[in-house]
Amino acid sequence: MATGKTPAPTQAALKRLAELAQKGVGSGRMQREVESIVANWLGQPGADSIHAEAREWLAEIRDELTAGVSDAAEQADDLDRSDTVGLRHAEKSLAALAAARDALVRAYASL
Repeated sequence: MATGKTPAPTQAALKRLAELAQKGVGSGRMQREVESIVANWLGQPGADSIHAEAREWLAEIRDELTAGVSDAAEQADDLDRSDTVGLRHAEKSLAALAAARDALVRAYASL
């Protein structure tokens, strides 16, 4: 299953961010989680060699989250407007995903 990339870090990060978004955590919590993920990657032994890989990982996650934000927005638009609970949850999830995406963009730019 060697593809030249290390999928495990990105898949674990995406899974964690998706879990938090489903729980409806706030934007600040998502930003902190992204910062924690990046700090963990860069704080590992041999971080110098990981630095270039981390940029690739961040780009991959950013692209996935960008698509996720778009999908979540479409799903929110399809909700019945009388479903106020569903709409609130969709809005919180969308805001959380957008915050994670924005934090990833900032982290990518800083590397």
